[in-house]
Amino acid sequence: SHAVMTEQMLAHGNYGTYLIYPPGLSTMSAVICRLCGLPPLAMFAVVAPALVALTTLAAYALATRLWGRGFGVAAAALSGLVLVGPYVSFSGGLYPDLLAAFFFMVMTVAALVTFFQSPTIRSGLLVTVTGGAVVLYHSVGTEYLAVLLAVTALVCLPYLFLRGPVGRDLGRALIITMAGVGFLA
Repeated sequence: SHAVMTEQMLAHGNYGTYLIYPPGLSTMSAVICRLCGLPPLAMFAVVAPALVALTTLAAYALATRLWGRGFGVAAAALSGLVLVGPYVSFSGGLYPDLLAAFFFMVMTVAALVTFFQSPTIRSGLLVTVTGGAVVLYHSVGTEYLAVLLAVTALVCLPYLFLRGPVGRDLGRALIITMAGVGFLA
């Protein structure tokens, strides 16, 4: 089905109402097909294993950000063994799931950790861009991310505003960052 959507993007610039997936994967796949000259079915045979590698990279980035490099290496090594999700998504051809749920959402959580550790404009933009990218790949993943970010804001904001001037500044930065994710999405 993703090869058909990519063919439609290459031929017509859209895929109409073929499937309910947002246009992120089919657009990216069409660009890759144009750049490398492969037909979509052959391109997915090359690119699909790389998507599983992205899930390993996301697990490494999150665990490294939370607990350090040793835990990041362990998370990367165990990401496909402990969680059956990336493998099932790969074998089932659910490539938008791999990108949205197992890569961009995990990277958004890692970006949130970075934001809370050092709230800078760069870390806020990182949360905004990675969080906003989910909407391009999977509609259900977008709903999960919206719930995750809403819970994060509801849990963290009262604590931050009670913490004093530094906490209020971080709380305002968190509100601006969440508004940026909503605007970009």
